[in-house]
Amino acid sequence: MAVSANTQIEQGASGPWHYYLAQMLAALIALLVPVLLLQYAGVGFFGVVAFASVLQACLQLCDLGLSATLTRSCAIASNTAPGAMPRAMMLKSERWVFLSSTLVGVALIDPILHVYQNWSTVSAGQHVSLDDALWWIMVSIVTRNQLELYRGALVGSRQLKWLATEIFGASSFRLVALIGLILVDGLTLSSYYLINIIVNALELVLMRSKVLRLFTDKSCGESKIQGIEIPWRFSFSMVFAAFLWVAFSQTDKIYLSRLWSVNQFAEYSAATLLASGILIITQPLQGIFSTRLAVRYAEGNLQNLVADYRLATRWAGFLIWPLCSVLVFRANDVLRVWTDNPTIAAHAMLVLAGYALGNGLIALGAVNFYLQFALGQLRRHVFGAFLFLVVLVPILFWAAAEFSLDGAGGAWAITNVIFFLTWLPYIHRKLLPFSFWEWLCKDVMPFLVSPMLIMLLLLPFSISGNRFWAMIELGLCYMISALITALAMKECRHWLRQFFRKWRPYF
Repeated sequence: MAVSANTQIEQGASGPWHYYLAQMLAALIALLVPVLLLQYAGVGFFGVVAFASVLQACLQLCDLGLSATLTRSCAIASNTAPGAMPRAMMLKSERWVFLSSTLVGVALIDPILHVYQNWSTVSAGQHVSLDDALWWIMVSIVTRNQLELYRGALVGSRQLKWLATEIFGASSFRLVALIGLILVDGLTLSSYYLINIIVNALELVLMRSKVLRLFTDKSCGESKIQGIEIPWRFSFSMVFAAFLWVAFSQTDKIYLSRLWSVNQFAEYSAATLLASGILIITQPLQGIFSTRLAVRYAEGNLQNLVADYRLATRWAGFLIWPLCSVLVFRANDVLRVWTDNPTIAAHAMLVLAGYALGNGLIALGAVNFYLQFALGQLRRHVFGAFLFLVVLVPILFWAAAEFSLDGAGGAWAITNVIFFLTWLPYIHRKLLPFSFWEWLCKDVMPFLVSPMLIMLLLLPFSISGNRFWAMIELGLCYMISALITALAMKECRHWLRQFFRKWRPYF
């Protein structure tokens, strides 16, 4: 057997939602980090950290698509029990990921030093020492890439409760360590990334040992590892798709970091980071639904495959549009509360609104990617990502040069609207037994229209100038939008009916 008796792959309904809740808590903790950096290290320090995050996103390509490949293989293996295959594939993949990440990271040290030297002209009082920190940054990136491989295996094997606990614990430790550095006045780029390396190393030990215990076939010797073939065609399709995603999600940041000053880039990064919250809250759905869809496809159950696809769409809509509506209609207030910096709020409000709308459409369209991932047919996704890049890059470069921050936000929103209304109908016609417009009207629009109308009606009401009360008022706006949106989802209505029936005798 590939899975030991005492570590059976979790099939319980609560597993995915434990994982999702942990991801959300981790995301909230992650959003506190820029607040602390802006407050205690300065705008220039945050700008460098934001640029290092762009580098991290670009170097994720060094996993060669093996994380996603391992996720899919482990998901299918949970049903077909193929002996030593998942363990052998993991052992073989980790060598490739470590080798490629290390070689690329070392090769980029000198070019990155040149880029940072020309770009980050910040004051000495902001604790920025790029020459000393760059090696720490690269080691952090290499360990993070290795970590994602094991996380992919655990998601595919549906070890979601265990993974939820680990994610929340690691995120909490990072936050506590950062606060400790601030309290002892030891916050520098080197110390910041050293903390990240230590946490990454602890996670690596825990996750790797968990995966090895999960797949306990000890016959997986060197000869068997060599005999297991990695599905490189699928893996390269994934890495090419990831390359295109990195290109159209990070090209703007790389280009704009050279076009603008470090402070202007920091303002832009603050808005885009906040808008990325929309992608963060829906990211766990990929781990939950892509594996479910892959299992449905392996079973040959088309009816349940379509049902799960539509369910994933409704859950994505419920998570996306209430938050998106608040970020679009209250962009200035949200930035003011988050950064406590009126200048950043005034300069970057349109960036936040544009990127929030664009990211909402990307997150919703990602449900279609879950389906293509489950089917193992990524050719259309790759081609679509290439078309998106071809349209986005010239528009973004022109708009940013002409209209600065506002132009970048507008270009991102407009390109995503065009792509959503043109490319997704084609994909639906090719892969699904119902039309895009039926999907749009039944599974998308009820969740999009409701929160937007609510926020439009609340627009005449001003938000308090006090940071604490403004946070409360924005939270109430979100809760009202989320509640109204929940009523549009039949699964939520069913849960509410059961809840009231259960508690009716007590009233």
